[in-house]
Amino acid sequence: MRLQLSLTTVVLALIACSVQAGLPEIPGNFNEGWQFHRFERETDEVAAEKVPAAQWEAVTLPHTARIEPRIVNDQWQGIALYRKQFNADPTWRGKRVWLRFDGAMNIARVSVNGKEVLTHLGGYLPFVVELSERLRFDGAERRDCLARQS
Repeated sequence: MRLQLSLTTVVLALIACSVQAGLPEIPGNFNEGWQFHRFERETDEVAAEKVPAAQWEAVTLPHTARIEPRIVNDQWQGIALYRKQFNADPTWRGKRVWLRFDGAMNIARVSVNGKEVLTHLGGYLPFVVELSERLRFDGAERRDCLARQS
């Protein structure tokens, strides 16, 4: 098994009325510009902000945390961090903004600006995270996503 955080689209739900109304979508590609860090053992885990900048690897999603050999005798089980910085588009202000993940293995915790917004359980199943309440329009967003395999 591989730990994989796969994000192929960012779905911005821009709603003028209620949640029950049809959700207009602005599809986009949010796959580039991510940073990745893998802890070899769960006991090595530290908060994302404590991982030195030189230890983050630039990646594009989808991404595999560790490629296993053809014959696996000791499968990697651990924690992988993915993070991305982005600026919230001013046109998003006052609207509902959603981020769609096509899958993450096994437990994914998504944080925006240091606050956890969702814990998703279930390997490789898609899920959506609402970012609206956590976005700031005063500068760069810091978006940390922690994906765990157990």
